[in-house]
Amino acid sequence: MEKIMPNEKKIKMVEEYKTLFNSNDFFISINPTGSAVSSISKFRKEINKADAQYKVVKNSLALIAANEAGNEKLQDLISGPTSILASKSDPLALTKSIYKFLSEENLGIKINNAYLDGEIIDEIQLNEISKLPSKDELISKLLMLISSPISRLVYNLKFPISQLTNTLKQIGPQLAEAEEPKAEAEEPKAEAEEPKAEAEE
Repeated sequence: MEKIMPNEKKIKMVEEYKTLFNSNDFFISINPTGSAVSSISKFRKEINKADAQYKVVKNSLALIAANEAGNEKLQDLISGPTSILASKSDPLALTKSIYKFLSEENLGIKINNAYLDGEIIDEIQLNEISKLPSKDELISKLLMLISSPISRLVYNLKFPISQLTNTLKQIGPQLAEAEEPKAEAEEPKAEAEEPKAEAEE
């Protein structure tokens, strides 16, 4: 690693890079060499839409910052002209957004590699990740798969219950009528016991 003579500006830049590394979980390393300033500006706006940061780094200072951040693997992101895309949001959403944008725009930006879940992944792997369905797409497909069986289940459960309810409504009055004579029949029994008490006297 190149030995850097510290000064206030360099110390401040190292701290900025450390903050970038410590406050995010997902990083993509790109080489913007050959891209026009207008192209980079356009790319930055797209990155901001995906809730990510775009940072042009000075390699020697970024290597120090990665080391001081306690994550030497991040040093593998820094090689040649480097800009870092950093995010703490959905890595898949950012990856898909970048590849879609670069496929539509000829900006001359080259993706080097990325850092995801504590590991460095190369551009080929990152490209494959960009083709995966998004979280929302997966949820939508899952709901489509289960909605039809659930509808059938709800119908099948509801139908027998409605039959039971109708049956109870029909036999309810009959049960009530059957209870009334029983109550009346019990009253004379109480009266019949009175003479027995007199006879004992």
